[in-house]
Amino acid sequence: MMEIRLTSNPSTGYNWNLNISNINILELVCDDYNSNNELIGSGGVKLYRFNILNEGEVTLTFCYERSWEKQEEPLTINYILHVKDDLQVEVKEMKANKEDQDVPLPTFN
Repeated sequence: MMEIRLTSNPSTGYNWNLNISNINILELVCDDYNSNNELIGSGGVKLYRFNILNEGEVTLTFCYERSWEKQEEPLTINYILHVKDDLQVEVKEMKANKEDQDVPLPTFN
């Protein structure tokens, strides 16, 4: 099981959209939002949880955008992952298109 947690605030209209390059390698099993507190408009964390199915290479692309806005370049975070034959995951690359954006490490259970 692999998890990625991304800072989010859907009250602003922004949401994370996920593209998985190969659904035969990773399967999305959880897509939840957890608020940091009870205050209206406060931010929180978007949790993505994946089952690791098969070996191979997969790219996860997360875009943080408002669906009704056509931004020139929304915040994008990419993870390039290599799943070994023992289903251990190697993070080959992780980067954001904005220099000041932190890219959280995936966690594994």
